[in-house]
Amino acid sequence: MWRSFSINCMRISLKFPYAVKVLYLKSQSITQVYRRIETGKIRSAVNIFYTFNRDSCIIYTNKRIGQNKMKTHTSLTAIAYENIKEQILNQVLRPGSAIGEIELAQQLEMSRTPVRDAIKRLESEGLVEVIPRKGTFIRHLTANELIMCYEVTEGLEGMLAYHIAAQVRECLITQEQLQPLRQCIEAMDSYYEQNDPKSWVMTDEKYHEILYSLCDNTILQEYIHKIRTQFNCVSWFITPRVDRKRSNDEHKELYQSLLDGDAEKARSVAQAQRARIREEIKKNYI
Repeated sequence: MWRSFSINCMRISLKFPYAVKVLYLKSQSITQVYRRIETGKIRSAVNIFYTFNRDSCIIYTNKRIGQNKMKTHTSLTAIAYENIKEQILNQVLRPGSAIGEIELAQQLEMSRTPVRDAIKRLESEGLVEVIPRKGTFIRHLTANELIMCYEVTEGLEGMLAYHIAAQVRECLITQEQLQPLRQCIEAMDSYYEQNDPKSWVMTDEKYHEILYSLCDNTILQEYIHKIRTQFNCVSWFITPRVDRKRSNDEHKELYQSLLDGDAEKARSVAQAQRARIREEIKKNYI
């Protein structure tokens, strides 16, 4: 547990405002404990002061360490992940281009460790590819891989739409909870009229994120999110070439089936939309 020493150690607390207790076994020597401290994650602290007791060591330092340091590392990894992912989705980092830990760490003004962890997560999601002795590259989906993604998504989104409509029918989801979907649809209509495909794509992504969040099946959410993340990387190329007006109409039809709690209709509409886009990709790109 963290604690600041301000009574018995007043002079120490001014220079070393944070402290953590390290427990050790009686069989361990002071040297062993000291080595454990020195090889731990607290070495980044600028100033460290130790006091040894019968069964523990109190470490005084001028910066937070231990659990708070772990939380900081986790948050930095999340920041790095979101930043790199955004660059990939917005085509700042284009498919096939190489990325380096050092350059990204400098750009994000953080150490390489959270960047490395972020890249591992992106690799697990299929956004980057690590090639031994060559480097890390933004993954490039082929047309056939993209079609396979749509085939999988067709089944998954159909199942998801079925679940959500069933939840509405059973009063587990209120119609008020569906209103953000309607707002997205209205915005996409507006962006279509303004011929603004970039804003349309961003709103379409928001629409699907809201849709996924409504489903009570977390495993289904996870699989759909992973697949969509991959083909969202090429949405900038595909979207201008698909029938966005028809997509808007299909969104409205799905929304109405969800409002009605019609699970079979919701599944049919969701699957039909993905099947249509898949066929358009086959026609235009293969």
